[in-house]
Formats: sequence, structure tokens, C-alpha cells
Amino acid sequence: MSTQTSSSQDLANLIARWLKSFAGQLPTTAEIESGRILDWDWLLDGSILNAVYCQIDPNYAQLVANTTTIGSSSLSSNSSDSGDDTDDAESLAGRLRNWKKIHKRLSAFYERELGSCVLMSPTNFVSLLDNIHCGGEGFDSGLGSELYTCLLLLLGAAAQSEACKEQFVANLRATFDDQELSRFVSLLRTVMPPDTDSAAPDEDGCHLVAESCLTPQAWRAVKQLRDQRDGLLFDAGKLLLRLHRAQAEAAAAGSLT
Repeated sequence: MSTQTSSSQDLANLIARWLKSFAGQLPTTAEIESGRILDWDWLLDGSILNAVYCQIDPNYAQLVANTTTIGSSSLSSNSSDSGDDTDDAESLAGRLRNWKKIHKRLSAFYERELGSCVLMSPTNFVSLLDNIHCGGEGFDSGLGSELYTCLLLLLGAAAQSEACKEQFVANLRATFDDQELSRFVSLLRTVMPPDTDSAAPDEDGCHLVAESCLTPQAWRAVKQLRDQRDGLLFDAGKLLLRLHRAQAEAAAAGSLT
């Protein structure tokens, strides 16, 4: 594992511990003793991420009630063991919808509330779901690094939300020691609008570019490039779903011969 991946993994573990407590989930005894998230399956379908976002931004809560999501209890790395390929294909479709939803919500939050465009590469949820549904190699202890972007953006949104700022601060103070709180402060600085005229982040710097730092033409160009990048990710999700359904059809046909 590279140094950069290891660092992302460590930070993702820290944020995931916050997310777990914020969502009202109790850590396991092993996680308390190690100070690390040992089971990431509860995050992989995206439903908890959306549920927490609705606490952060209540204006979106009503949308969730009108949208089908797949509950985290249905998710495991062996979900295809249910023996029903059709149901599993629909689970993949639901999980892709969940991830697309949280991705678009976070992007919209930073643009609407902070006047900023997120520069960091999004969590590649297509690759994550490929490992669950289409015979990938599975996950190891480095999974947190794959989830880091989404977790960091969710943390930043909670810190900026008028609806849950007080709960956010109280939760941090109750859950983490002073050294860990200092790490949270450093993390949050990377998802705050930059105070300078520099639009590009350095290695440890801001992951946002503020509209106020750019000309109107440059701002439109940045958003267009972001939308093109995100469109490629969403298109990859559609291809993954087609692949999975083709595999299910081939398996069904093989069982008839």
C-alpha cells in the first residue's frame, strides 16, 4: 500500500468513526480497542450516507421519502449468494442510484452553500460495486482509501450545516480525544473555500475552488469539466449494470443446458 493510500486509509477510518457515531451506530468492541473501522460493509450501498446527509441538509429529506433506496442490511460482500440473480441485479441498480444521489447532493451543497466547486476526484463507487456484484477481487483493509473523498465531503458539509452544527461539535467532543480533534480541524480546512486567489490546491491544501476566485468564464469552464468528469462516472455505472445483467442472463441460460 502506498504512503498516500495509507494516509487516506487512516483519515477515512477517523471520519468513518465520526460518521458511525453521528448515525447512532455503536462501534464493536474490536473497533473500540483498535480505534479503527474493521467492517466497511455498512457504508458500501450508500443508504447510510444519504440518511446522514438528510440530517445535515433537512431540505432534501423529503426527496428521500419519494426515492427507492436499498437498506444497508441487504448488503454484504456475498450478496449474490442469495441465489436470485434478478434480485441481485436490482440491488445493484439501487446501490448505483444511492451513490449517484449522494454524489450529486454533496456537489450541489458545496456549490449552493459555499459557492465552491469540488476539485478532488470523486469516490469511484462503480469500482466498489463492481467488486461486490461482478466478480471483482473483493476488498482488503485499504477499502477506506476508496471511500475517503465521499467521507471527507460529508464531514465538511456537517461542519457547515446550520441544521446540525451544534450536534456535530458536541458529537466530536464526546467521541474523540484532543489529538484526534486536531486532525479533524486540519481535515476541515481542506473542504473550506480558499481565502486566497489560488484556484488550485497543493498536496495538503484546499480541495475546493471558490467562484469568487475566478472570472465568470473560468467558473463556467470549471463546472463544465466537473460535469463531464461526473458524467463519465455515471456512464460507467450504466455499463456496470448492463454487464451484471448480462452475466445473470448467461448464468440462467447455462443452468438450462
